[in-house]
Amino acid sequence: MIRPRAVLALTADLSPSDTNRTLLSLLEELGRAGAVDPRRTRVVAGDGGALAGVVTGDTDLADVRVVGDGPDRVGAVAARVHPRARPAGERVGLSWGLARHPARSGLGPPDVVWSHGAAALGLADALPRPARRAPLVVRLYDGPIGLRRAAGPDAAARLARARLVVVSSAALRDHLVDDLGLDRSRIAVRPPWILPPLPDEATGGPVSPPPVPAGALVVGGGGPICWRAGTDLFVDLATRLPRAVDGRPVHLVWAGRPDGPDALERITTDVDRRRIGDRVHIVDADGWRRGWPAPALVVVTAREAPVPLLALGASRRSVPVVGHRTAGLAEILPPAVHDESLVDLFAGDTLARVVGGLLEDPDARHSLGAEQGAHVTRHHAAASRVAELWADVAAHLARG
Repeated sequence: MIRPRAVLALTADLSPSDTNRTLLSLLEELGRAGAVDPRRTRVVAGDGGALAGVVTGDTDLADVRVVGDGPDRVGAVAARVHPRARPAGERVGLSWGLARHPARSGLGPPDVVWSHGAAALGLADALPRPARRAPLVVRLYDGPIGLRRAAGPDAAARLARARLVVVSSAALRDHLVDDLGLDRSRIAVRPPWILPPLPDEATGGPVSPPPVPAGALVVGGGGPICWRAGTDLFVDLATRLPRAVDGRPVHLVWAGRPDGPDALERITTDVDRRRIGDRVHIVDADGWRRGWPAPALVVVTAREAPVPLLALGASRRSVPVVGHRTAGLAEILPPAVHDESLVDLFAGDTLARVVGGLLEDPDARHSLGAEQGAHVTRHHAAASRVAELWADVAAHLARG
């Protein structure tokens, strides 16, 4: 018989990003299966966001507490006194943040602490002592570069404290083992799953649809606007594609938020200097929205994206997906279509030929989308993927 566990989930914020939607889906599936006790489940976030209302709304998945920037501010002050005092300062700041948001009574210490992404490891380090004694499970969404950026230079030491690290690709597992020295037996490779749609009120507010003319062929992309996600390579793709196919204009739309203070200005400047602003649209949104023009296909141009959730969402709707072999697509797309779906990184001309060929051939688009859609629906259902992941967690918790 499954014993419902008390989970303390940590996340950097509660914005309606795909990674945070994955946390929401995880808690929903675990609660439905009786693996966690929603009455004793907490979500602690560094910053708020639109998902806070979803977690505590009709579903009542968890007790949500947003701590703000207290740990960083108090930690920085403590570090000025002595560098080794930063961790203690961060714990004081976190305690102050938690005290401003009283929890449900009688929650008690957690059975497991779930760090949702490398950026949440700072919260894990600053937890009160009873919570720090609980087993730590870390779910990583970043590749090597993103991991170093989110977890800092001591990423290996932080991850070594985890009872289990969950990744989505064998390549990232090998990096953790070969380059960071982690114990292979404490790393589980578990693919992502299809996410349910969010209600309109949880998508971060209204976003105007991109200015795409009726009848246009839309090439979709998305993710944080940054070098790792390959937003610049998406813009470069536009210069290699024809302006129209069979009389239909070709437009490219990227949906994503800037991953840095200058990211949006840099990419829009590139678009302007290439003189393609009339058909390339960078939309500040967390993902594709209902009411937008449906893409003819989706392109994943990421340099590193071990969890290409955009591709899963598109494939679920039978929208064909193509992209770089480095972007984690090989783990979710059917092997039979790898040759027609995946190209090498920086092979811009090859990628343009693949995309252009699909734009010119509606039957090929339909066939590829249908095959990919059938595969992800069969192999990436939320209930089965979450059950497999939680079986790994339970096994490692039992080992001690």
